[in-house]
Amino acid sequence: MKLKTLVLLIFLLPQSAYPSFNFGTYVPYFLKSQNNKEASTTKIALNPFISFDYHLFTMWSQKFTPEAGFVYHLDAKDTTTHQTIFLLYNFEYNWSTNINLTYGFGTFLNRVSGDGSAVTLNNGNTTKVFYTPNELQTSYTSSLNFGFKYNVSSTWLVRFDAQVMRFASSTRRNFGYLLSLGYN
Repeated sequence: MKLKTLVLLIFLLPQSAYPSFNFGTYVPYFLKSQNNKEASTTKIALNPFISFDYHLFTMWSQKFTPEAGFVYHLDAKDTTTHQTIFLLYNFEYNWSTNINLTYGFGTFLNRVSGDGSAVTLNNGNTTKVFYTPNELQTSYTSSLNFGFKYNVSSTWLVRFDAQVMRFASSTRRNFGYLLSLGYN
């Protein structure tokens, strides 16, 4: 409850805050998850997302820009739905007139639901039967974020944000990225 209140307060602050609307695609498990029987790995995926970020304040030439977003995964199988809600706590550094570098931390909430049925998925060189959850399951993942924003014009920008998921774990660490267009 305290986290929800804090997030609500951060995103409702009117003084010196200006929002940016972003839309694009999210690729989780970059080069980690297998996407066919030939053992190719995921490099790009179509998982549309929308997000809002706010420039709240500037401290030591760094802008604090928290962001909240929602991803709908189109690669969910059969009777399952997969959604991700993310909160990014990023800072921006104005590297040049058109490029801002971003860095910070994030929280990703992955929500998967299904009807409890069996789904056949790729597993190495073969396939394997997995069972979908029969109720909503949510997992939480922390990330270390790095990226850049390129201002195409005064109102439009192109963004690339990379996430190092489970950055403290040497065995479970993986990477993801957000590729998007933004409107100020």
